[in-house]
Amino acid sequence: MAKLMPWEIDGVIDNSSYAKVFLPLVGFTKELDFINYYETSLLDDNYKHIKFNAFTKTHFTSNPNSPYYFSKAFRRIRNILDEEHLQIQAQFPKTIYRSYHSMQDLRIAPPEDKIQLYKTLKKLGFDADLTIIEKESQVDGKFIKNLEHGMGMSLKMLINKELPIVLEKISKQKKKTIVKKITYPSENLLYTFSKNENDFPQFFLDYH
Repeated sequence: MAKLMPWEIDGVIDNSSYAKVFLPLVGFTKELDFINYYETSLLDDNYKHIKFNAFTKTHFTSNPNSPYYFSKAFRRIRNILDEEHLQIQAQFPKTIYRSYHSMQDLRIAPPEDKIQLYKTLKKLGFDADLTIIEKESQVDGKFIKNLEHGMGMSLKMLINKELPIVLEKISKQKKKTIVKKITYPSENLLYTFSKNENDFPQFFLDYH
């Protein structure tokens, strides 16, 4: 949302989100490898012989001849790490970012992408801070419980730790009157997100 409507989002407190689109969120990963790409897998110690993989139903496909082909343009607009898009976003009131990420989160949200995202945000003048959890010694069993995706993190402790700092920074920002409309080029498409005078979000997609 900070990308699609930056004038609405003052701050982001994040745990382990992806910087580039994670294929299972698109929903056609069954065409690729439904064992390695799944949206969720439920394992219970009492039922170790059962593994349940769940997917999102979608019209998207990897077939380039289909009208529902998931093209490079569709992937790109969903990426947070896109420097051209971030340059456009930086022209609006800048969202404050605070994030935590495990260095061992290799399958779902590669840490290298997250590190590059935060380097780019800082270069463009965003107040952005990324905490990388690298070692077992950083796992305290309360705030951070493991080094897997999400780190078993206590969201209550995360909010208690970061929200007061973010709110203080927001309170010191000067509010600007801006046009509530942003357009991102994405290959042969133009994505426009806006808010009308009645306060309703709008979305437009143009080919060019």
